[in-house]
Amino acid sequence: RRGKGSNRKQKEMSETMQNILWKIRPGCTKSIPGILKLCIGIPVMLKFNQATELCMTNGQPGHVAGWTSTKNEKGQEVLEVVFVKLHKPASDIQIPGLEKNVVPVTRRDFKIKVKCPNGEEVTINQNQVPIVLNFGMTDYNSQGHTLQYNLVNLQYANKFQGVYISLSRSSSHKVILTMQ
Repeated sequence: RRGKGSNRKQKEMSETMQNILWKIRPGCTKSIPGILKLCIGIPVMLKFNQATELCMTNGQPGHVAGWTSTKNEKGQEVLEVVFVKLHKPASDIQIPGLEKNVVPVTRRDFKIKVKCPNGEEVTINQNQVPIVLNFGMTDYNSQGHTLQYNLVNLQYANKFQGVYISLSRSSSHKVILTMQ
């Protein structure tokens, strides 16, 4: 196969390599997971500015309201669209046919460098819905959010700014719990 606008041939990926890449944690793939295991209500975070006018921005939290999928040539389920109910968007969103503040997050192509467990870097084209599970977030991703409850791990905070951002996301000092 040839890539778009490229004279360079793309290598066909082995099934073994595909399985290895699917298992790599999102932190090694620009926060785009190889496999998304979803259920209705699971908390997620958008990882791409898909439609800023609809509050569909990188870092926007929400939860899964539904999804559509198809089967690939190997019979595996492939996500097409994940419907995300946004948590406290800057303004209410109403898309015809969907509940208030529910937006469709569609899969898209990403060209990413992946750090493999053996230290090797591989550039791949990945087609995925740009969301991650959101049971916690970094100080960087918490910017602009006010958290109802704020469990903070300062063990690896190596700069004052990170400590400040982590602690200042709370609505009150009474809702901060520090680990360690």
